[in-house]
Amino acid sequence: MKKETCPGGRRKIATAMLAVLLFAGTAHAAHEVTDYDLTGAIPLSTPSQRTTDLNVSWNPPTNMGTDTLVGYVYQWNRSSAADTTLDRTSFTTNGGFIDANSGLALATLAAANFTGDDGGGAGDFWYLHLRTEYLDSNLIPTYSSDLNLGPFFIDNVVTGTIAVVDPDTGAPLTETRETQVSVQVGAPTDISAFYLADTSAKPGTATTIPQGGTVTFDLTDATPGDKTLYAWFTDTAGNTSTVPVNATFTLLDALSISPNTATIDLSGANSQIFTMAGAGASTFDWTISAETPVTPGDTVCQLSGTTTGVASVTMTGANPGTCVLQATPSGGGTAVTSGTITVSGTTANLDIDGSGTATALGDGVLIVRYLFGFTGNTLINGVVDAGCTRCTATDIETYLATAKTDILDIDGNGTATALGDGVLVVRSLFGFTGNTLISGVVDNACTVCTATEIETAITNLKP
Repeated sequence: MKKETCPGGRRKIATAMLAVLLFAGTAHAAHEVTDYDLTGAIPLSTPSQRTTDLNVSWNPPTNMGTDTLVGYVYQWNRSSAADTTLDRTSFTTNGGFIDANSGLALATLAAANFTGDDGGGAGDFWYLHLRTEYLDSNLIPTYSSDLNLGPFFIDNVVTGTIAVVDPDTGAPLTETRETQVSVQVGAPTDISAFYLADTSAKPGTATTIPQGGTVTFDLTDATPGDKTLYAWFTDTAGNTSTVPVNATFTLLDALSISPNTATIDLSGANSQIFTMAGAGASTFDWTISAETPVTPGDTVCQLSGTTTGVASVTMTGANPGTCVLQATPSGGGTAVTSGTITVSGTTANLDIDGSGTATALGDGVLIVRYLFGFTGNTLINGVVDAGCTRCTATDIETYLATAKTDILDIDGNGTATALGDGVLVVRSLFGFTGNTLISGVVDNACTVCTATEIETAITNLKP
């Protein structure tokens, strides 16, 4: 009988074989689904249109050994990261649990979830996360690793933007005199065709989008007025805009009033200079037309200074409303008309501290002190009403600075003074009328001179 010379070697081989069997069983216990069908879930990776549900089916894992298949838990979402916590208690919308005994092995994502997918980036990818649930040999519920299928890349819409811009700076334009305009096109990289028109009918010929995204467009209607450009986009997935995007601007006359529209704030600077601009600009006679006051009968806009034979004019607001400015060539010809000029806000009045009333010993004193040059606490000390809305020295000084320019020249001599206009206001707020009101304080250079005129002027300035 031959003597065994290496009993330890045989034991090592047996141990190794046992280890192989044990570890083979452990690896197989992952029980991930490996046999799946994606034909109901195309597209993968390449953006494509899809209007029907996404469906992924699979066959049960084979060779379960001593483990028992319970079912499957799945989740559709936008994440490519493995979901190691997904189980039958954690799935959310677009997820679910399928019992192995149901005979079903299908995960569906309803088409309503991707109707608006644009295919513009990772946010439009869909992924299916699938884990097998089984009982191991100790009847402990266990889950396989996450089978992450995707990306499913769906592109069902096309987007883009346009804006009319300054050809030199690229800044947005709201008005221009040029009939050839520059259009900045904002579009994703998957755009295959672009259509541009100044009517709402889509043209038959596409426009190439150059590097930088700016194209030039010649208006088919050169009549001055409000204009709208329309744009349609087609992408590589085959989507075409059903509703065009648009950009609006105003085409001005070759000669036009600048600014063409404006808003004058009665509580602010309350004036605006308008100038004739464009080729052939010379001298014009300026008038106001089409006034629409908020309060019927009010004057809305007024022109100051020289209004005939000049290239520009200054307008001040009188009362809230709208008006239009017109300039006629001094030698005759077609008048040029502005857009709508809006006058808004409220004019200053004699309620200096904003308490709702104008009083002699409150607002009147504030006016006289300010016209004497007082500021800070010296201006407001002891005279600001407890119900004020303008209470601080800064607020009252700011308000009086506007009032001095706009309303405090009571006698119309061109200057508001403490001992003239200031005294007239205080006397009126005390109730003085007639000669008692105006005696000794009306300037010789007045344009509003009589007691009746001054009483009317001050009455109109009371809140």
